[in-house]
Amino acid sequence: MTAEEFFRYLDFEERTYYYHITGAGVGEIICDEGLAMADSHVWSTMIEITPDLIEDLDSFLSGEYFSNSQRGTEEMVIIGVDKGSEGSFITKNDIHSNSSWTMQEDASYLVPKANILGYIDLTDPEYTFNANPNCFAYELEESFPQRG
Repeated sequence: MTAEEFFRYLDFEERTYYYHITGAGVGEIICDEGLAMADSHVWSTMIEITPDLIEDLDSFLSGEYFSNSQRGTEEMVIIGVDKGSEGSFITKNDIHSNSSWTMQEDASYLVPKANILGYIDLTDPEYTFNANPNCFAYELEESFPQRG
């Protein structure tokens, strides 16, 4: 599914959404393991997605809202949190020894993989959304016709 198709179905009444920019290949790891964080504050790693931010989706996905000088801007991970849980969804990271993260000693906190909706390939002109099979976004993706 494309990012445009995905963003049309976000429910801003029921959930709060965030994005995290990362390098190529990391989105899949985050879907499998969760988003490791050095700091427990949302703003240290993620930026909130608001309805007005995605009104001009091409500008949003092309990097207008994040620094292109930043290393690793190939993938955008999308996080979803039920309203009212915004202050409590980040947990202590207890999976250091089982993680593929290279900076394990700095990853004291974790956004659980159940909150990772998937990631967008920012290098793909169609901005393909890759749903995390551990959450509702995967079911949404399955309902769209397969591209061939």
